[in-house]
Amino acid sequence: MNKKIFNIGRLFSILAVMALTLTACEKDDKSNPTFKATSPSFTLNVPANASNNTYDLVSANGLELTCTQPDYNGVPYVTQYHVQIALSEDFSTFKELETSYTTAKMSVDAYELNTGVIDLFHEINGDIDYPAEPRPLYIRLRANVVNMANTVQDEAFSNIITLPNVLATFKA
Repeated sequence: MNKKIFNIGRLFSILAVMALTLTACEKDDKSNPTFKATSPSFTLNVPANASNNTYDLVSANGLELTCTQPDYNGVPYVTQYHVQIALSEDFSTFKELETSYTTAKMSVDAYELNTGVIDLFHEINGDIDYPAEPRPLYIRLRANVVNMANTVQDEAFSNIITLPNVLATFKA
């Protein structure tokens, strides 16, 4: 008799484990967050006193930029920011700096910025010497979400800001 009860108990245990294994609590399509490429907009802030200052890129340590983070429907994805510069407001020809940032507050290296401005000027104008007077520089950010395989999932562009007086100098 004892052996029969043990076998019935074992049978019920196996059936319970199988039932739990093959049962889902709820559908997977609504409860798990999934990435939706929405290309959100975000705002690049103009640095304080940008209209009154002359940014001498050879003498400066860096340029501090801040922005609002893109809103990916409330999901806090890690976002990479890339600084893009142009010499004309329409961004028909631009250069993206090599350094990327993962925070909405970034200190852009002045030497990298200076080199980017000079390279962009020579790309547009050929071998003409870069002018020695301050000129406007246009800046925007490209934000993207990168997955674990290091592939870009989505990208968005900020507004364009103008630094009216930027002095770049060619350094060999």
